[in-house]
Amino acid sequence: MQGNESIRIVKHEESLRSVQHRGVRMRVLYEDERLEIVNSEMEPHSSLEFDYSGDFSAFHLVLEGSPLLEGKDRIEGLLPGDSVYLPDGTGHRISNPASSRSVIWTLLEKKERPSNGGGL
Repeated sequence: MQGNESIRIVKHEESLRSVQHRGVRMRVLYEDERLEIVNSEMEPHSSLEFDYSGDFSAFHLVLEGSPLLEGKDRIEGLLPGDSVYLPDGTGHRISNPASSRSVIWTLLEKKERPSNGGGL
């Protein structure tokens, strides 16, 4: 079968990188030059700060739990199945005030950087 060079499969045990900090385990599920998909498991009373400084837009999907999304002028409770889109440079915080864990998948869309080549 031809054309399989473009298919990229990342197995669970081959996670690109993982970090645990202050009750949040973040695991990169997929990454390329355009996007990154991150699985975040939040223990009770933990939080995540997102300050992209204009480098990424973010799409969050709640899989489990009831986290809070805190933006500049808004606080919103989320439930499983809820999703949130935040454009480039929108700083925000996701916290888990509940007594059970929350699981969130995040898709980060990276901003295209101008090429340094001599294109048209």
